Parts: sequence; structure tokens; C-alpha cells
Amino acid sequence: MDGLRWWSIEKIFFLAHGLQPPTSYKNIVTAIEKLHNPPNMYGFVAATKVDENFMSQVLEHVLLANGVNRSTRKEKFKSTIRNFQNLWSFTRP
Repeated sequence: MDGLRWWSIEKIFFLAHGLQPPTSYKNIVTAIEKLHNPPNMYGFVAATKVDENFMSQVLEHVLLANGVNRSTRKEKFKSTIRNFQNLWSFTRP
């Protein structure tokens, strides 16, 4: 499925649930909290095995999306990691 069609389906899904499309971190967290209904639906799928490549890939995207790079202050890095860890509570065990 091409990206444009996928975005259209995703947008319809979000709007059908009374949510804004996930264009900001705030919208993403709001959607996660509203859609989280285990065991039928989990609001977030997190990479949790630190020894797998997928974990590194997801973490890299989270860090970059939050403006973290090699010159970032330690506090911002830690804050971003804490936010990511908080999302884990919405993932499947």
C-alpha cells in the first residue's frame, strides 16, 4: 500500500475515534490513551528488547523527533527517555 493511501486510512481511523491525526507528540499521546483497551487494542507498540535491532531503530527515531543529538544536554536526553518509557505502559506485555 502506498504511503498516501495509508495516511488517508490512518486519518479516517483517527477521525472516526474523535482524534486528531498524529501530527504532534500531544496528539499521539492523546490517541494512545484513548485507544488503549487491552486485550482488544493496545495504544502503543514499543520495542522493549534492548538486544534487538528494532529497539535501536525505534529509539533513534524517538530521540531525533525530540531534537536529541550528540550535542544535546543530558537533561533533555533523560527527559526524552523517560517519556518513551512512559509509553511502554500502553504496550502489550
